[in-house]
Amino acid sequence: VQISSGIRPLVITVFGGVPPQTMKPSAFAIQANRGMGLDLSKGMDVAVELRRKEDAAALDYIGADYLWLDYLDAVYRGNPPYYTSDSQLMGGEIHHGDLVIDQQLAQTLIELSDRLPDTVWYAPLGIGEHVDHQIISSAIDRLIQRGSKVYLYEDFPYITKKGALEKRLSEMG
Repeated sequence: VQISSGIRPLVITVFGGVPPQTMKPSAFAIQANRGMGLDLSKGMDVAVELRRKEDAAALDYIGADYLWLDYLDAVYRGNPPYYTSDSQLMGGEIHHGDLVIDQQLAQTLIELSDRLPDTVWYAPLGIGEHVDHQIISSAIDRLIQRGSKVYLYEDFPYITKKGALEKRLSEMG
């Protein structure tokens, strides 16, 4: 709707940070990236840059602006790694080391909202309980509590799991 009205929406990728070239990928990071068709043999930064190029091409195509924040994807965080299995990544508890991300992200969003009070926000509902989506949901909840106009969307592919939407809605009350 915005694009057809001549408005260029801004898409913010929260977990778009590029890991340092010196960072050694964990076994789980290697496995997760292989599952997405990415090869970490040339470095984790190469895999993230490829994702950024794909994002940029898609968003340029539809006429949206984009911003990547520097937070690392969950599979790259921690030394030793915070998340070492799918069960920890999906539906697990947020590692205590990641709580600072929630606080910083919430503060950044609040500051943006204060500067741009008419902004309409769109954020993942948090279906599937991916830890990164949990962090975003928690931070965006601060905007909701402040009265910002926020629309939550159903995360794909997690919405395809039977009962996932109902479970998340019941968690939210």
